[in-house]
Amino acid sequence: MALVVLTAACGGVIRASDPGLGDGGSDPDSDADIAPLPPTYGEAGPGFDANQMYTGCPRAVTAMDIAEVNPPKGNTQGSCTDSEIALVGKVSSGDLLAKISPSCASCIFTESDDMTNTQFFVWADAMHEMVSLVNYGACPGTSQSGGSPVCGRAVEELETCIDAACPRDANGASTCTDLSDQDCVTAAIAGDCKQYDDKQLTGCGGATALKGIFDRCFDSQGNQTPGITLLCGGAAATDGG
Repeated sequence: MALVVLTAACGGVIRASDPGLGDGGSDPDSDADIAPLPPTYGEAGPGFDANQMYTGCPRAVTAMDIAEVNPPKGNTQGSCTDSEIALVGKVSSGDLLAKISPSCASCIFTESDDMTNTQFFVWADAMHEMVSLVNYGACPGTSQSGGSPVCGRAVEELETCIDAACPRDANGASTCTDLSDQDCVTAAIAGDCKQYDDKQLTGCGGATALKGIFDRCFDSQGNQTPGITLLCGGAAATDGG
């Protein structure tokens, strides 16, 4: 999962120049038109320091860098109001938790010591609820999005591979000195992350199906608000929110 140092975010920052984003390709058997979801700012794989600059990018990726996630809880529609969902990406995790109902929090967040179901954001160990991990596989891991547990797991595996291969600092800037962020992502997908890119394509049912899942789960900036609305939205507003 991508580590997010939250200042005013639960959403993520898109790598707008990811390969394939709006490139107009037409091969129905390729996901070249579908950008990998954006790694979020502040992340670094095990052994990486977000304040350190690196040469030799993309970094070598091992199995230890790849997150394993489970599908989110089922039957969670009606957990959050529209006003609660609107806060996602606009306030810190701690502030979000304080402003939303327990039922909404249960749909959006997962405790790191209980990963039976992996929701959209996972509290990081020993971070005092100031840092959460983004699970991009939550919405694609459900039938509501047109996805499946296999699809969701593959989406998050690719994301964590790119995170480890192309680390960024707490402001979202690449910490690679020898490649631009775009070039690093491109090289990573052609190298150590190719197996996860292939797995995402096949696990999500091909390029057309994958694009539909992404359209239902993520907005144009790579934020998960559409997916949270799909899986958690529908609660009636109350006088308090």
